[in-house]
Amino acid sequence: MSNNAVAACSRDETVHVRIDGRAVAHDCPALRRYVESAVRNGCRKVLVHLQRCEHFDSTFLGTLLCLKKFTTQNNPVDLRLVKASHEAQSILKRMGAAALFDSEDDRECPEQGPWAICEPEQAGNCTFDFKQNVVQAHQQLAEVEGPLGATYRQIAEMAARDLEAAQNR
Repeated sequence: MSNNAVAACSRDETVHVRIDGRAVAHDCPALRRYVESAVRNGCRKVLVHLQRCEHFDSTFLGTLLCLKKFTTQNNPVDLRLVKASHEAQSILKRMGAAALFDSEDDRECPEQGPWAICEPEQAGNCTFDFKQNVVQAHQQLAEVEGPLGATYRQIAEMAARDLEAAQNR
């Protein structure tokens, strides 16, 4: 696996997501498709392993909120953050998002897969799916009560207008 990768595997009705290095907007559409498909096919738990996570951006955090909403609406599926690294914990605290997710620290990330790399969108060649995910991720952030939501409301509105304008071209 490369130094920066988002990978996922499904086993025993559990989706494991592993972040190695950085998780950014370009990783999110493939990650979201993988998890949503696995949940539709019977997975009952989603574990996001963050022990190797060095950084993530707002789109990744918003995508996790989209997945949390999706899993809650689908026969409640349990989504948890697992063993967040110091860096990941720091980002969650700084953004005011630490309390938004259930977490656990006593579970190991399986080394055996089959791990599928969630292929990132190529910079400069972003699809409608990518742009739509960025908008939806920031809309989820904007819906959070308090300072986090306030920070992202205007960004979500601007992103939605940009997406609409792109569709009308």
